[in-house]
Amino acid sequence: MTIERHIRKNEGTSNEQEFISLEEFLKLTRNEIAEIVKTTQKPKNVTFMIDGTRRMLKLNPEHHSDSWLYHQDHIRVLMEKSIEVADCFFDMGVEVVMGPLISLGNLHREGFVPTGLERLLLPLTEERSLGIIKKHQVHVTFYGDIGHAKSLPKGEIVQDFQDNFERINRQVPSPKKRILIGLGFSTDRETTLIAHKAVEFFEREGRLPTQEELVLEYFGFEVPSVDIFIRTNELKSSGGLTPFLTQPNTQLYFPNSPGIISFTEPNVKKILHDYLFNRSLSAGMHQHQPINSDQAQRINDFYHNSQNQITGVGSRVGDIWIHETE
Repeated sequence: MTIERHIRKNEGTSNEQEFISLEEFLKLTRNEIAEIVKTTQKPKNVTFMIDGTRRMLKLNPEHHSDSWLYHQDHIRVLMEKSIEVADCFFDMGVEVVMGPLISLGNLHREGFVPTGLERLLLPLTEERSLGIIKKHQVHVTFYGDIGHAKSLPKGEIVQDFQDNFERINRQVPSPKKRILIGLGFSTDRETTLIAHKAVEFFEREGRLPTQEELVLEYFGFEVPSVDIFIRTNELKSSGGLTPFLTQPNTQLYFPNSPGIISFTEPNVKKILHDYLFNRSLSAGMHQHQPINSDQAQRINDFYHNSQNQITGVGSRVGDIWIHETE
């Protein structure tokens, strides 16, 4: 079945935007979705935080002896799920996948360095992940406060992983895709690091850098702004949005359940469909279109029926907050 058979005009608007229903979109193959993304030239950068592993392990008392609830086998499943999700996005035409993985707070958990780092990063250097890296011709790099991570006791393990990924990257001289792993990230700390890079640029060049130049200074290569930010379990950014890659059209999605449960291919397709066909991506330049009386009534009913509902309100169960859709 070709994509053209799925495409129909968006009803009820005066523009000529092509529209595909969710039902039809879910039936498309990854390659067919990649053709749409290639045509629209978006999204280029998807950032996702597959989180909630402790919430899952907390349900099993036998794991409670692990002080961070970072059981090795469970973390391996989490990281394998992460690389599978990256594979899915790459198959569907996305160019850059960013994974805010290890925050500054993580690094300061007792004993997290080096054990926690190893549990999280080692699966990304093994055969299953390497196959996906090779398939898409991917370069893998770290971003965040790498220097601080290395300065911690036993932090030399960070350099070991950097060297490992550099060896892997050298096997792909001309990368087609990129995976950026957040290590020691937080929005406030990254803001400071970026400011330092701007000062260094000014001292060296005698002028202020452009945003594109600052991106090169910070990452070492061009990185498109974040189009889609996905954060499971909680409705907050958790410091996972790199400041100067956030744009007016950065769209946020919050699956309710932990990443291991939420990140299925149908859910990835649901997010991409909503981004491509439902969200307003005009950077504030949207020009309102006329609507008919039936559409006005539907919107009016929604506004009145949902006036006492708030997205982001949940419940506290023990020490875990859960999002309960009202």
